[in-house]
Amino acid sequence: MDVCLLRLQQIYQGLRPGNETFHVETVKRIANVSDAIEFLRTIEELNRWSRKHIVLDCSTELAKDIVVSHVRDITLGKRTYHYLLSGLRATGGHYPESVEWELPASVVV
Repeated sequence: MDVCLLRLQQIYQGLRPGNETFHVETVKRIANVSDAIEFLRTIEELNRWSRKHIVLDCSTELAKDIVVSHVRDITLGKRTYHYLLSGLRATGGHYPESVEWELPASVVV
């Protein structure tokens, strides 16, 4: 089974019932920041003023680079994007015994 789709299923299962619905319109596997920004530009061209909820399921470093590149890109709107970072993992000095698994990255809209 595709790892990205499995992660998406886990996000769905983690949602709690409420008044809001969760509807996925598009899922895109990305390899790098350029792939993500190109995908966001495509979404922007479809409807510049719509509210966009973006799920970044990737490493912390890649998520940071995508958001920073988005902010710096003058062709992308800023007020209509809302990010959920689902792939954040604690690594480094505070948790030296932890292992970070590099999963394929994806963007969900």
